[in-house]
Amino acid sequence: MPFGGHLANSVQGSLYTWQIGDRPIGSGDAGEVYAVVCLEQPELSGVLKRPARVATAGTIQRQAVQIAQEAHALDLLNGLTGRKAHPPRLLDQAPDYTRGTANYFMVSEAASGEALSTMLSRAHKAGKPFPRRVIITVLDALFDMFSAAHQAGVLWNDVKLEHIYWDNPSGSVSVIDWGNAIFLDDQHPRTHPRWQDYQQMVEALGSFLQSAAPDLFEDLGWDEFHNKTLDASLVSTLARRISYQQQVIALQVMEYQSLIRVILNNEPALEGLRKIREYLQVLELTGAPWEREEILQYSRSLVENSLKEKSSQTTVSVTAQVWEIFNDSLGLPWHLLREYCRHIDILTHTAFPDLVRHTLNARWRHALWTAGTIARGNPVPIWWDALIPAMRQEALQTQLISPYQACRALYTWAKESRKQGLLNQLEPILVGWRVKDDEVDVNPFDDKFLELVRNNSDLPGRIISKARQSYALGEEILRELIIAWQEANWEALSKAFRHLFSWDPDRWSVIPLEDQVESLKYWLKDLYEGPQTSNRLQQFLEEMFTTRPAVDRVLGPIPWLSALNDSLNAILQGAPISSHKEVVTVYCPWLLHYTDICSADPRPPEVENSVLNTLLTAFLTSLKSWQGMDTSLKAIQAQAPSVYPLCQRLFDHFQKVFSLNISPAEDQPVYLWSLPEALREANHTLQALNKWRQCLAEQNLSEGSQCLEPFERQGWVLASQARQVTLRWQQIIIPVLDAIRALKSMDEIEPNPTDSDALTLFNIYQSCQVLKKVWDQVYSSGIFINLLEALEANIESARSSFLDWRVTLEYSSDPVERLVYLCQLDKIRQISNCLMRATHHSHQAKLHFSLFTDGDPVSIEVQKKNIKNILYHLASLEAELITDPDSRRFTGYQVAFDQIADAATAEARHALIGGLTEEHPFYAWLVKSTFA
Repeated sequence: MPFGGHLANSVQGSLYTWQIGDRPIGSGDAGEVYAVVCLEQPELSGVLKRPARVATAGTIQRQAVQIAQEAHALDLLNGLTGRKAHPPRLLDQAPDYTRGTANYFMVSEAASGEALSTMLSRAHKAGKPFPRRVIITVLDALFDMFSAAHQAGVLWNDVKLEHIYWDNPSGSVSVIDWGNAIFLDDQHPRTHPRWQDYQQMVEALGSFLQSAAPDLFEDLGWDEFHNKTLDASLVSTLARRISYQQQVIALQVMEYQSLIRVILNNEPALEGLRKIREYLQVLELTGAPWEREEILQYSRSLVENSLKEKSSQTTVSVTAQVWEIFNDSLGLPWHLLREYCRHIDILTHTAFPDLVRHTLNARWRHALWTAGTIARGNPVPIWWDALIPAMRQEALQTQLISPYQACRALYTWAKESRKQGLLNQLEPILVGWRVKDDEVDVNPFDDKFLELVRNNSDLPGRIISKARQSYALGEEILRELIIAWQEANWEALSKAFRHLFSWDPDRWSVIPLEDQVESLKYWLKDLYEGPQTSNRLQQFLEEMFTTRPAVDRVLGPIPWLSALNDSLNAILQGAPISSHKEVVTVYCPWLLHYTDICSADPRPPEVENSVLNTLLTAFLTSLKSWQGMDTSLKAIQAQAPSVYPLCQRLFDHFQKVFSLNISPAEDQPVYLWSLPEALREANHTLQALNKWRQCLAEQNLSEGSQCLEPFERQGWVLASQARQVTLRWQQIIIPVLDAIRALKSMDEIEPNPTDSDALTLFNIYQSCQVLKKVWDQVYSSGIFINLLEALEANIESARSSFLDWRVTLEYSSDPVERLVYLCQLDKIRQISNCLMRATHHSHQAKLHFSLFTDGDPVSIEVQKKNIKNILYHLASLEAELITDPDSRRFTGYQVAFDQIADAATAEARHALIGGLTEEHPFYAWLVKSTFA
């Protein structure tokens, strides 16, 4: 059996049995290469190299010897674990007796990534520069690997672009093809110096560097090494230059990644996204990785904000920017969003924000429903047939044809087959499918096409089979819908409507049917709350009876709705209300006040007064203490159901005061025409809390706390809590925030030792005071690494602590604290953004200064770039720390240095330096570099 295997497509090695792929994945002068998987350990895979199957005997023998030589080299190197570049590990090889024969093979790890030659070809075709970071990292890694391989006694001796692999996600370098390796051991004299690999690298990569990165070719001075016999001194010089350039590129990558991170940590803004795109262009040129998911999330947040602000133009701009950044690598939601932005009828529709939100969050059934809502307002839009199929497939997770598309397919077949009778049947069905009538009498479940499919056996089997499969799913969905309707499960019913519409998105008449269900829910709510005045009782009931949405005519009658309808009809005819007490108690308990519809006395019977007063007093007490409301409400519902709806509404309004999603200006007052005097105090307190909420929105904390003071004295817990939190922010938190932002001292404030949030903020303020002192030292002493490190450490400490403080309040269990915090969010965000920018600039200033002082001697021009970067970041940091522009110095230092560095002649530089004061932090360097 070939290769000693026990299966026709497997081979037996010294250690394992290997399953071989059907076809070679590579072939050449050194043999053939196959992908293989280990049968004993399926998680182990690699590549197998063996002599070509079709070759002369001499070629086979030569290839077998070369493959054995490669196996020996890989065995000696053992993957060079921990090195910057590494050869593949040897996994297995054929038994020794096969050496030099056609049956010999070796198995090694597969190299991850792709060959530099492939990357270069793709870059040329795309018209893009080759990533500079990749080049310098590969060069540095080769130096590291050569050193380790030579110590192991192996020269690679085959440096080529196609043998060097780069894996971008991990930044790792792999080198393959060690068949030409030379061994430096006791049995083989060292006639080949170890500089040979470096020599090959200089020669092989020289033309690559010139074409792919000519500026790097010059910066490294590659010409100095080309066509020269390398020695230890030259190799060392080249290694130092490569190492320095790697530091420069790493610093550039770190800087732009940091700039992007600063933007991502700030509030989303269109300008921020434009900056991200600008910075990404630099990172892409270097080949550096970037935060794809975080940028997408930032973009989604920006779109969400634009929708809240009703700025469709911003949505369009964000979408365009995202496509500029990601291109075709974007998923379906962003493809759809781009299409939405191309159609004015979608952009200008009031449902556009909902459509975008559902799409970006992959809520496909909701997105389809919203798209149908938009489409119904126009003739069939041109985008409908292009966008809906992909959304439908995502919503259903199936490729079943929709009924409408099946009908169209059958119509096309009938037209091609000249089936005029069938065409006459199908044409009105297709025309009436997308019904836009809002009348509920249009039944979306009257399906003439289904009848045609079921009753006609002469139709083409392929189309009819697909249609029947689709209708089988539709019948399951329809059963879900009917069950939800019968159980009055409104949430399940809403989901079922969207599921049904996803199955057949061209069945537009489903949409007004769900609207009618929503109208029925509001009708039930209005019925439950009763009339706004007591003197229009009969008129109110007559209006409710005649305006009930007749959705049951389509979805079918249900017992509870029929019973309610019969009771209302009987009451309107004068029947005693007590005879319908069971229905009235559930759906309109306020009617229990009355004997019948014609009763002249709208007040509850006197016998209920003592019980009612006791219940309402208990409810008022629970509202005041903000405890036991559920118990009080249940007691009212059980013993005095006539006033329960109003008490429930009153309680709901108290809760809404602290809701983050309700504006106090939008909140409607509780109507209390029948509410007893016992609860009027509660309504006055509610009005004061709403006024407090409005004061918070207007940043008027002083007036907000004052309007609650009387109610705090009366014992209202909510009023007291709201007032105390407001006073705390007014007197302690906000002054500390202002002092942190301005980086200046404030009058002594003594926070409560038990107030951990205030203490945290006060500690941040003290850190900022230390920071101010360090900055003053920079002014007085100059730029030193220890001062830059102290700046960075203090700023980062303040930033991190401030972020922790924010998180604590954003997730606080105290709704009052969270509400006051959110009303001050603009001020807090300004401080966060300031500290974030300061963190970035302090870090970058330190990095550039470290490179400036600790790097190997480099050209004056490189040093100028470093100093410009240092001054830029310190001037930017100063702008964050010093609020008074007249007190800033580094902008002047920056301008003076740029003038000197960019001067056209030596004489001009001399003159400018002569006019410079020694206060400039780089005065000594300028004098030395210019006059030395």
